[in-house]
Amino acid sequence: YDKSEWRASLDRCPHRFARLSEGRITSHGAIECPYHGWSFSGTTGECLKIPQDNTQEQKACARITTLPTRERNGMVFVWTAPLYDIKDSEPNEEALKRIAMDELFATDVTVVGTDYSRDLPMDATMLAENVLDPSHLPFTHHRTISNRKNAQPITLSKLESNVDKGFTFRKGSDKSKASRVQFIAPSQVLSVTDRGNESYQDYNLVYAVPTIPGSCRLHVRILFEVDRIPNFIQRSLIKAVFGTPPWFTHLANHKILEDDNVFLHYANRDLTLSFNSTDENKVENDIDSHRAALPGVLPKRRLAPSWQSRLFQPTAADSAVVAYRRWIDDATNGFGPVYSPWLPLDCREAPAPTHGLTTKLILERGHAHTDKCAACTQARSRFQKLSTSCLILALFSLALNTTFRTIIPSFSAKPLMEFASGLLAPFSFALYFILERRILPLFERGRYPPPRNSPPYV
Repeated sequence: YDKSEWRASLDRCPHRFARLSEGRITSHGAIECPYHGWSFSGTTGECLKIPQDNTQEQKACARITTLPTRERNGMVFVWTAPLYDIKDSEPNEEALKRIAMDELFATDVTVVGTDYSRDLPMDATMLAENVLDPSHLPFTHHRTISNRKNAQPITLSKLESNVDKGFTFRKGSDKSKASRVQFIAPSQVLSVTDRGNESYQDYNLVYAVPTIPGSCRLHVRILFEVDRIPNFIQRSLIKAVFGTPPWFTHLANHKILEDDNVFLHYANRDLTLSFNSTDENKVENDIDSHRAALPGVLPKRRLAPSWQSRLFQPTAADSAVVAYRRWIDDATNGFGPVYSPWLPLDCREAPAPTHGLTTKLILERGHAHTDKCAACTQARSRFQKLSTSCLILALFSLALNTTFRTIIPSFSAKPLMEFASGLLAPFSFALYFILERRILPLFERGRYPPPRNSPPYV
């Protein structure tokens, strides 16, 4: 960010491939490489300075790959066509309007909400499929955001479908309500809940961003039309909830997300691994024919080969998931996202995993979220400082109490000082252990088993 506009570039110096993100932004707004101090314009990518040989001829040959950006509705979008070697490609502004959901923010109704992101050990398609499935909520998220007693048949009726733009399903049979689940191609899901006439809608907007085969990054926006909530108490409560510090709501979001993470990771692995010999023999030929039609690099495996015969999805509640799997087949021949040639070879063409991650790694939060989130990083740092202060205060109070009882002669305030220091020491120790054992670990890893499987078993 150069104080006026966001900039993005390939994280690689052309000199010796050092990561530019390990460098700095100079006082003049240039990107400076940490290795040898080469600096580049974040706007054009041209080299501005080579300390070892600052001739114009050398600088003209050095350039970084820059990517156009757009800031929209509180998010930064990056046009990645240059990473696919697509020359002279201008950002698609119409596509941006669609994926940035301008219509949600263009009304006079006040919308409040929260943003959350996390790296997940599953393909982006598995994440999108999960969000397209409202029927899992009462069981997977029992005792977090739903309850098994709420389970009932769900009707999903297709309203529209387009291979380029995605599809929309109406939730429920009440045509007077606008509740719907919508897949916005290529990797976005919007779930809308309509609370009825003269009331409000809330939105769950999910971006399932592919990173490497077998992994993705989730960006989710949870939004409420607070102006339309008729009940004052409910309206005030929702405003209060979304007014809490971001780190607090992120910890709550972790808990909800981790209800699914373990079994989705293994389902993703098994769905990718299990395919018959006929499919295996066709993969190489299909890759060659499909790659010729698309820029970039395909993974060396299908996402869900023969899913129609291997998965049993008979109910109306499965309709959106079935439609999504068919869209993947129609739009990508079953291979899913196309990866940039700039991605390291071992990442973009990763083989199918032969074993799953441990539960501990699946529930890891530090690298997956905290280290990348400014609010959570700051909160963790403050809690660490508070923990250290509590320990120092506890030891000091203990030493002071011992000194009063054994060394300092009697004086009028001695009993009060002994009592105060004796009370402060265990209180500080207790707060220290709460921070170290209960609070700080929440920034590093989730708890297992999930609430639905924890006693009491209801």
